[in-house]
Amino acid sequence: MDREGAGCVSDARADAERVERRHPLALVMVAAVVALAAGCSGSGASAGDSGEGGRARSAEAIEADLRAQAAAAGITVPDDLRPSTGQLDAMADEKVERFELERQVQAFFACLRDAGFEVKDHGWDEQRNGPDFDVGRTSDGPTAFGSNPYSDPAYVRCYGEHYALVSTAWDRQNLPSMDELRELVRATLECAAEAGVEASSLDELMPTMLEALNEVKMGQPSPLDDTTAKALVACHERYASKIATASQAEAEQLSSERLR
Repeated sequence: MDREGAGCVSDARADAERVERRHPLALVMVAAVVALAAGCSGSGASAGDSGEGGRARSAEAIEADLRAQAAAAGITVPDDLRPSTGQLDAMADEKVERFELERQVQAFFACLRDAGFEVKDHGWDEQRNGPDFDVGRTSDGPTAFGSNPYSDPAYVRCYGEHYALVSTAWDRQNLPSMDELRELVRATLECAAEAGVEASSLDELMPTMLEALNEVKMGQPSPLDDTTAKALVACHERYASKIATASQAEAEQLSSERLR
């Protein structure tokens, strides 16, 4: 199975479609790119942002933010969906330990398998500092899950009950500093330059990046050639999920800074 970056649909085999789930912000990855260029997100804050620098910690605050993000992205979250006892226990002290995250990702996997999904557990990714896994749904043709797993009610329920809160909290605990964010932006701009697209800031890069995403992920025509578009999408998948953790204020500053 071909595997792509966090939160992106991989090339499907004839009998299955698969999607990689490593980062909770993958829920609105394309929207996150637009948000970063504009310095805001669909709900006015990044996922997990309770107005305190983008670092909400309580289960209630994170759940409210994720529901707002889902609504902004047109994703239906059932009103009766509640986090499991395991998630609430892990969130009780407003800090998620690695063993708690690993326990909950296994509960998430079990729920998915019971619901008919295929899960490949690749263990702990030291570079990304989180669980590494693929989720697939066998089908005879294209499905809504293939283009957006959060359009599948069974996936949403398993994710919400067992993993959404702890996964988001874990990532919020490990947010990069502003200096680290700048290095990620520089790396993105360098990656784009290697793909043949010169830009000195995210503001300059984002229109072309969105053209590439629309062409490769959405199948929409763009002025980019196929090789360039795919290379830019690879840059996006390598860096965007970490850059998208920036708070609104950080994103506003980062998007306009000339870092190359």
